Amino acid sequence: MVELEQNTVLKAPLAKMLKDIGGQAFGLFVPVLAGYIAYSISERAALAAGLVAGAIATAGGSGFIGALLGGFLAGYVVQGLVKALSGMPRSFKRIEKNDIIVSSFISINHRCSNGTCYKSICSNN
Repeated sequence: MVELEQNTVLKAPLAKMLKDIGGQAFGLFVPVLAGYIAYSISERAALAAGLVAGAIATAGGSGFIGALLGGFLAGYVVQGLVKALSGMPRSFKRIEKNDIIVSSFISINHRCSNGTCYKSICSNN
C-alpha cells in the first residue's frame, strides 16, 4: 500500500481526481453530522440550522467537536422556536409547515447576524 504525505504531488491525473473527490466528500461530513444531530432533536425544522452550524464549524476550524456542539445548539434552539411559534394566529396556519419555514429562517438569520458567520456562508459580513 502506498502512503501519501501531506504535500505529495500526484502525477497521475486519475489518482489526483480521486483524491480531490474524496477530500470534498469528507469535507461534507462535518456539516451533515451537525445537521442530522439537530434533525434528531427537532425533526425537519432544525435540519437547515444544523447544516449551517456545521458549515460554520468547518469554516471556523473547530471541526468535529464544533459540529457536535453546533448540532445540539441548533436542535434545541429550533425546538424552542417551534414551541414559541405554536401559538400563532389561525390566519398564519394556512402556510404549509409554517413552523418549519419560520423557525428555520429565524435560526439561520440569527446565526448569520450575530457576527459568528463567515463570508463563505452568509453575505452579511
